[in-house]
Amino acid sequence: MSSVADIESRFHFSREMLAGPIYRKYEKAIRKVWSVEDLDFTKDALDWQRITPEQQKGLLGVTIRFLAGEQAVTDELVPMLAAAHALRRFDWTMFLSTFLM
Repeated sequence: MSSVADIESRFHFSREMLAGPIYRKYEKAIRKVWSVEDLDFTKDALDWQRITPEQQKGLLGVTIRFLAGEQAVTDELVPMLAAAHALRRFDWTMFLSTFLM
């Protein structure tokens, strides 16, 4: 079991980190978080039924490419997060993690 001192040493933020520009970016990013559950897709579902199969296939192609782009972002961010953590730059770690939300 980890001691309180061990935990505190791993998650310590300096006053400089909390007052710095990276932490401000983190705070701004957190304020912009939204949830897909907050959206009403009723009209979209009806619109989907109205378009042709060719149009549906085209939209699915765009969607797949979007998801591939999101995966690429995740693949790039994970090593950056690990590096920021290794450097004990927890402000960077917090900010970069907002891109995974």
